[in-house]
Amino acid sequence: MDISTPAGRKDFLSLLVNWSICEEERLGYDPTIRYNKLDRCWEIDAFDKDSRSAKTYICDSIIQDACSVFGRHARCLIARLKQDQLADDNSTSPRANKVLIKDTWAHVAKDSIRDEVAYLYEIRQKLGENKELEGTHPYLEAGAVVQICGTSNRHAEDTTQHIMQGGNGNIPKVQREHRRLVMSPIGEPLQSVSSVDELIVVAYDAMAAHTAILKRCSVLHWDISINNILFRRNSSSEIGGMFIDFDNAIRTDDFTGAHRPDRTGTLPYMSICNLEVSNVKRTALDDWESLIYILCWFRTIGVNRVDQSDSVGMEKLQIASWQRGDASVIADAKRVHMGTLTGQNDAILCKFRNLTGYDDLGELVADLYNQLFQNPRVSLHSRGCGGQKFFGRNLLNMAHMNITPDGGFIDKGISSEFADSFARRAEIADEIMGDLLAVLKSAGDQALDRIAKQSGYCFIGISA
Repeated sequence: MDISTPAGRKDFLSLLVNWSICEEERLGYDPTIRYNKLDRCWEIDAFDKDSRSAKTYICDSIIQDACSVFGRHARCLIARLKQDQLADDNSTSPRANKVLIKDTWAHVAKDSIRDEVAYLYEIRQKLGENKELEGTHPYLEAGAVVQICGTSNRHAEDTTQHIMQGGNGNIPKVQREHRRLVMSPIGEPLQSVSSVDELIVVAYDAMAAHTAILKRCSVLHWDISINNILFRRNSSSEIGGMFIDFDNAIRTDDFTGAHRPDRTGTLPYMSICNLEVSNVKRTALDDWESLIYILCWFRTIGVNRVDQSDSVGMEKLQIASWQRGDASVIADAKRVHMGTLTGQNDAILCKFRNLTGYDDLGELVADLYNQLFQNPRVSLHSRGCGGQKFFGRNLLNMAHMNITPDGGFIDKGISSEFADSFARRAEIADEIMGDLLAVLKSAGDQALDRIAKQSGYCFIGISA
């Protein structure tokens, strides 16, 4: 507002008047989070679907604070039910005691098909009793839009639309709603693994759960990154992995090839099609591509803080181009690095760290690369990184991208001399996904054997 004009001064005075008479929650006060002076602790109320009654939790610690007024204002807390605060911390039940509370102002665009609460309810319903998958994905204890009881003693959902109703009609186009999710179990950052073998086991757990959720719930995560895969170790030294954060997930049964998806994820780990916001249908292969980038990063810089203590000189490595520049620049770099096995070896694999056990991770990356980018289910026309942005170039100019004549058989799934390799592989994504999971399972089983021989550890995930 411009207070140098009469209209601006009127708007300013209206703002002051509205502030003086509006209810506390419209000033940003959240009565569902409060400090208990008697017990010297923070209490937080969590709501469940289709219910206005709340469960009260005691906050133990804050692992992510909402330190910005921009974005989703997300925070994560470690807590436990108020009536269970004296429960034994060493309980063997995977859903007992401590939980993770995620509090965020989620974007609710008019045509949005994303709803993390709805996804996790469905996952709980369809996979919650699956013992093999227990602990490999978030189990939703409670989750809903926060309910605010105003001075009129009426409950209302805490949304920007509710807060701004009755104003001057200038409601922003971007609407948000205050969601609070209570989940278990609690994991640790991926960098908490103590060895390459533990990283491989965790990666298999996460992608096995990813596959089950896609098949049973038709939910594609679409944001695999270092921060969204967690590591777990209990008091008996049993290890496991899980993947989290369905903020950017999409329903594959709501997605069509005609829909142009937006760009979602973390730049260094995003798939090439995602970076380019291409029209190629999103499949599980995008997330598997992200996993390859994650493993490349850890193989280059070290899997944990101990191995990362020695300077790697990242600025001199080609892998650093995955985090420099805008999305299109990063996509071009990845096309060069992933276009051919030779290109990947010369640019990425040869720079891997020379530490104990890291050869096993290098072999896994190469095997996953071959199954994704060079899968034998498609002809050489459809391998590598040839895509629609390269159509129209002649064979000589395309040679460096591995778009070559047919390798001995006809790929009936393509109709032109040069195929969009990403689109072709997306057509048989389920088959390629099975190949990738088989490779990772074999590596996970071998890693478990090595762990057992070295330290006698057991496994709590689904590889055993």
